[in-house]
Amino acid sequence: MKEFNQLYNYKTAFATLKVIVIVVVVASLGAVASVYYIFVDKQNASTQRIWVKTADGSMFSATEKNAMSYEDRVIEYKHHVKWFYNLWYSLTKSTHEENINKALDLIDKVKGGEMLDFYIAQGVFNKLNQTGRRFESRLLEEPTISLTEKGIFGEIKGKLSFIDETGKVYRVQHLDVAFELTDVLTIQGRTDNNPHGVLIKNWTITNDEVFE
Repeated sequence: MKEFNQLYNYKTAFATLKVIVIVVVVASLGAVASVYYIFVDKQNASTQRIWVKTADGSMFSATEKNAMSYEDRVIEYKHHVKWFYNLWYSLTKSTHEENINKALDLIDKVKGGEMLDFYIAQGVFNKLNQTGRRFESRLLEEPTISLTEKGIFGEIKGKLSFIDETGKVYRVQHLDVAFELTDVLTIQGRTDNNPHGVLIKNWTITNDEVFE
């Protein structure tokens, strides 16, 4: 009888332990599922919310809508292009390295490499460092964006001022550009370096004549 009671108590304890283990496992799975749901929900919210980067580098949410509209996304395309334009063409001795590195995160690697090679071949960075001269770009109007079956295209118009060491403007020229964009929001998402989820695929200067 003693052996039977010991065996019975052992089986009872084992059964209780199994119940406890099952409860713990189920609770753990529930917690994991809850965390995953919150993560996915936040990711979806980040994808659907429209973000705009201002000239000083700060970010703000332009809308709190649950679904991003065509108009919302076009706003982001425009801000992306304007941000790149100002980074790439507003250069000084102290800021050109930072500006170029930030701009390269906004453009396709191949095209960005080609544009960087052009700057290097022209000795742009050496001239900035040695002379203290600078470039200053300014948009003349909002970029235009066209969504077509072949892709996302647009144009941007502005001007580029060349300024000497004394702060005197010695040359002003048109700086009009035709561009093509690639929307990578659903592929790469948003990052600190590319908060719009867009890459510039092509970038072609269409007018760089001197202002009369």
